[in-house]
Amino acid sequence: MKQIQFNNSSDIIADIKQIIEQTKKQTYVSINSFMIKSYWLVGRRIVEEEQGGASRAKYGKYLLKNLANELTPIYGNSYSVRRLQDYRLFYLYFKDIEIWHSRVPNLT
Repeated sequence: MKQIQFNNSSDIIADIKQIIEQTKKQTYVSINSFMIKSYWLVGRRIVEEEQGGASRAKYGKYLLKNLANELTPIYGNSYSVRRLQDYRLFYLYFKDIEIWHSRVPNLT
């Protein structure tokens, strides 16, 4: 079988490598953006349920512990009590959806 010869095989290899690397980077950025949005939405839902929209939860509520017990076995340590607290704070810092859309997805 005859092998095909390319005029500039190093050029095509470099171009394809660049395409692959750019696509991988865009994929990571996209996934990261969706995960950040997911964390923000989880934080908002926790604030709505546990706190009724207030900045501090009422004493005696165990929502975060119960959520962590249910979610951690399924989704891993990203939903531990500590992480759920972080998501709640994240939402509280960026409550305004317009601020979120203009700033948070640009975080690296």
